[in-house]
Formats: sequence, structure tokens, C-alpha cells
Amino acid sequence: MKKTGTLVLMYALLVFAGGLIGHFKSQSLPSLISGTIFGTLLIFSSWAMINKKRWGQWASLFLSFVLDAFFTWRFAKTLKFFPAGLMSLISLAMVIILALRINMYYKRK
Repeated sequence: MKKTGTLVLMYALLVFAGGLIGHFKSQSLPSLISGTIFGTLLIFSSWAMINKKRWGQWASLFLSFVLDAFFTWRFAKTLKFFPAGLMSLISLAMVIILALRINMYYKRK
């Protein structure tokens, strides 16, 4: 679970940094707010995963799913690969990894 938690932490930092970059590059306050909120929540969920708390995986999965839906919608609207398309793919990869990790846990029981 520590490897997956570390992966979620890297994803959280990417989301947080993306919000900051979006704010400084485009003066987008919504980008700053959402990047900060989602980045912080993902950091907390990665901390929970590293400390073997089951809710951390579910929280990370939910947050990644919401971000994937948002970035996929944004990509479909703008058809610009960067940043929406790239973040959509990264978020989808996180959803798949977390769903497989949760599935492995329940198959062992």
C-alpha cells in the first residue's frame, strides 16, 4: 500500500502544481482554488494509504474519478491536449490503478 500511497502523493503534487501554474499563467482563480482543494485532499488520502487506512484508497479513487471526469469534459470542450487531455489520461491511469488495488484487497478476503 505504500507504493500506491506514494503514487497518489505524486499525483497530488501534480494536481496542486497544475492549479498554481494555471493561476499564474492565465490568472485563473478557479484553477488555483480547485488545484489547492483537490491537491490537499489527495495528500491527506495518500497519507492515509501510507498509514494503512482503508478509507484513503476509497477517497483517492473518488477524487481521481472526479478529476478524470472534469478533465475529460474540458478536453472534449476545448480539444486541447495540454493540459486537459494529459491530465485526463493521468487521472484515468490513477482510477485504474486504485480500482485494481481495491479489487486485489477484496479478492484476498
